[in-house]
Amino acid sequence: MFRAAFHDMKQLVLILFSGIATMSATAQSLEKTAHAFIATLDSSQRTATLFALEDAERYNWHFVPRERKGLPLKAMTAAQRSKAYELLKACMSSTGYQKATTIVEQELILRALEGRGDNDTYRDPGKYYFSVFGMPGNGKPWGWRMEGHHLALNFTAADKKTIAVTPTLWGQSGHRTRWA
Repeated sequence: MFRAAFHDMKQLVLILFSGIATMSATAQSLEKTAHAFIATLDSSQRTATLFALEDAERYNWHFVPRERKGLPLKAMTAAQRSKAYELLKACMSSTGYQKATTIVEQELILRALEGRGDNDTYRDPGKYYFSVFGMPGNGKPWGWRMEGHHLALNFTAADKKTIAVTPTLWGQSGHRTRWA
């Protein structure tokens, strides 16, 4: 039993180190990707999206359907959504990215299962919000968040490296999803 646990622990450590190496490699372009997203925003969208790193909003995260601060996907143009999702890709493995985007898309399934109708705003994949805390690339720590129902992802970076991916929540509503 100890050998099996030790073997599993070695696999876990290997997986963790692999994930850290991947994050460090992609973090080199993280600042550039964040700036590309920010550059697509008009002044009112910047006001909604950008916060100081120390802002209390950084700690105001939830995973239930509710109003949030930040810029929701439904308020973005197609080009802005593309840049927002590129920021997500820069911080995740391809599997993690697939899981996150699938969770967002499952709002449509929940809407149908609950008989809410096409105009429902409670189960809305457009109600996932992006926020940036601090300014990427100014030599100081900064972070960003993607948050909505069933998904809360918080990233912090410094010195061109991702230093924290927490708190996070990955959820779904009582059904089974098969990941490719």
